[in-house]
Amino acid sequence: MIEPNYEEWRDVVGFEGSYQVSSLGKVRSVPRQRRHWRGGTMIRPGRVLKLRASDNRVTAGLILPHCKVYPYLVARLVLEAFVGPCPEGMECCHEDDNFRNNCLGNLRWDTHLNNLKDRDRNGRTARGDRHGSRSRLTDDQFTKVRELLSSGYSQRRVARMFGVSNCCISGRMSRYKRRVEQLSL
Repeated sequence: MIEPNYEEWRDVVGFEGSYQVSSLGKVRSVPRQRRHWRGGTMIRPGRVLKLRASDNRVTAGLILPHCKVYPYLVARLVLEAFVGPCPEGMECCHEDDNFRNNCLGNLRWDTHLNNLKDRDRNGRTARGDRHGSRSRLTDDQFTKVRELLSSGYSQRRVARMFGVSNCCISGRMSRYKRRVEQLSL
């Protein structure tokens, strides 16, 4: 087990000798020899790469041999270097749901369903009151909607009572039923 503040560097899988990834989620290029334009060779120093964060992911731009830059997910690079390749049906999961925290102790291979359960457990699912101003029904109102529907009221009538569309009620109910099914697995 690696200590939380100890940094260990390993080669990036598929880029051995060119790039390394650390247990703290950093990516660096390795010093290498290059041809100088005047002739001879020069040593190009390695450096820690600047990571880019967007769309709930952190990427590092790695240059392939034919000089094209491709973004790679840093979390995947860390797991592949320190744990091994991604097993079939698994994905990279962050324990704390913070996509910027790519330390080895925060990452694991797991199923998509367990990743969704983590999101619920960590309170990061946008639902009801936590969804902000875009939520049409509060959690208390939705509890009342479920009670009315179970007592025999139609979705259309309940929608009119709460001033929302029939689609809002049916969509929210189907998401609720799916969530109950997922959590019962």
